[in-house]
Amino acid sequence: MLAALAARSVARAKGLLIALAALLCGFQVLVIVSAREIYRGQMFAELASLIPSGLQQMAGGLVFTSFTGLASFGFFHPVVILVFVEAAVFLATEPAWEVEAGMVDLTLARPVPRSLVISRTLLVAFGAAAALALLMALSTRLALHAFAPATAAWPRVETTTLLAINLAVLAWCFAALSLLIAAMVRRRSTAVGIAGLAAVLLYLVHVLAELWRPAYPLRLIAPYHYYNAPALLALTSNGWQRDLGVLLGTTALFVAAAYVVYERRDL
Repeated sequence: MLAALAARSVARAKGLLIALAALLCGFQVLVIVSAREIYRGQMFAELASLIPSGLQQMAGGLVFTSFTGLASFGFFHPVVILVFVEAAVFLATEPAWEVEAGMVDLTLARPVPRSLVISRTLLVAFGAAAALALLMALSTRLALHAFAPATAAWPRVETTTLLAINLAVLAWCFAALSLLIAAMVRRRSTAVGIAGLAAVLLYLVHVLAELWRPAYPLRLIAPYHYYNAPALLALTSNGWQRDLGVLLGTTALFVAAAYVVYERRDL
């Protein structure tokens, strides 16, 4: 039953998922082609001079000064991160759409537990995020083989893998939050609006905390803080393991709350 429900949800979101896969993989190729041209022209100094120092600090010094850094930038480009997160938000709010459209009556007409609806949504949202991250990693390696200069140092496979995993887990965290909200409300637009705006607001808080010293303590409330891509790129510490644990723990709390709320709500 779980597989059938998940397959139906994937079929409904198929167009969106295909478009996202093409967009994200195409963006990875574009980033590597751009990095190749900058490398060939030895224009990293000129590029770094165009980027404000605060943004360079957020992204890490390696990003704008080396082929390795620039070729990996697609994994933590602000547009990519927000697209990833908002896609997870949309997929995770399906329970609210089912209530709004009356589909929940058909879904639960059979003797199935309510928890199956939450499990189905988790499987689709988490699986889609993981699949998109995997496709981005694969497209990165293929683009490197196709376009990278022979003399350039490539991003390590370990680095690409860690970036993809952490990006997927970040999306899982917001998917879990969206699922909890969707378990409370009766309209998908409400769930998407609340969760989507929260995702953007928390990203702005993250940027503000990184650029403005008085707001620095606020960094801890933004999930984006725990996706420390520059540290992953440099592989200078194992702090990513702690950060990954924070994201997974927060995700688990939201998921557990979603199960409880959906089980008790009035449908």
